[in-house]
Amino acid sequence: MFPAFRRRRITATWISDPGALMLVVESESQLDGLTMIVMASPAGAWPSSGSIVETRGPGSPRRCAPRDDGKGCEMDALDLLLKRRSVPARNMVEPGPDAAALERILRAGTRVPDHGKLAPWRIQVLRKDGQRRLGETMAEIFARENAEANEAQIEAMRQKPALAPLLLVITHKPQPGKIPELEQILSGGALCQNILMAAHAQGFCGSWITGWPAFHPRIVELLGHDPATDKILGFIYLGTPSEPMEDRPRPALSDVVSEWSGPLVQVA
Repeated sequence: MFPAFRRRRITATWISDPGALMLVVESESQLDGLTMIVMASPAGAWPSSGSIVETRGPGSPRRCAPRDDGKGCEMDALDLLLKRRSVPARNMVEPGPDAAALERILRAGTRVPDHGKLAPWRIQVLRKDGQRRLGETMAEIFARENAEANEAQIEAMRQKPALAPLLLVITHKPQPGKIPELEQILSGGALCQNILMAAHAQGFCGSWITGWPAFHPRIVELLGHDPATDKILGFIYLGTPSEPMEDRPRPALSDVVSEWSGPLVQVA
């Protein structure tokens, strides 16, 4: 049915794309093999009822690029940037990133602009025990500070950190010296975005949020930081989308981009 592979082994890698998960199957040779893209539903399941929507042979444009370790492939970088979207944590299911995938996510996350090489950020990985402890404290604070809250609302707050398989907490740790703190915060924001992109490149989804817990001194302190100086930049949920997600409207470039060649009026 398909052209014969010149190598005996094939590799298969799940990647995400708007509206579907796709299984990319390639031969071991990255130059002469067939690329087969299969749409699958439900998310994460072997596509027994899926359909082949695209095949590519030698010389064809590739949807994926080979990974440095030779195992599987990853989405083309520009394709990835143009198609990434956030998925609400309530729409995430197992599996989350395993140890190897998480290490790649974290390594990619820390490859960001960092003026002065300060590493002014910290990443904490919260699995189920950490999620439960954080949720208990969030529920306690929420109930104490919101007298009108009902049991359902308090329980929803308790479960919030555990909505996805994995939760990362990114915290800004300002470093002394001549580098403006704004630049250090922006470096942390770039770290958060890199984490999302690296997760998406490996077939997972992510959601970067803050909410009141990010700004509450007791939560900052619970996580081992100094509320007087440190700032939680975000909670990043990671998992697998439970269903295809529609893209949301994006701003028209004409609304946000302009060319500047000098002031319209002479500046005195």
